[in-house]
Amino acid sequence: MKRNTSKITLNALPETIAMAKQLASEHKTSVSVLFAKFIRDLHQLEHLTVPSHFHYAVKDLLGSADGWTKDMSYDEIIRQAK
Repeated sequence: MKRNTSKITLNALPETIAMAKQLASEHKTSVSVLFAKFIRDLHQLEHLTVPSHFHYAVKDLLGSADGWTKDMSYDEIIRQAK
């Protein structure tokens, strides 16, 4: 069953577009599907919702993120974890 979709126009640097196309190709999907998955995953992360298909170990790890804030960079999180 196909869902109703809307068209969106995004602006990005050529190298970012090339990366998106390469990732989509590697995952045998489209840039649109890749973007939609990214937005859904980011939304879940931002709202700390855990999909039911996550392995129990991943659910346990989410509880270990005490002290992490949304504005922290990946490098800051890694430094804090050490």
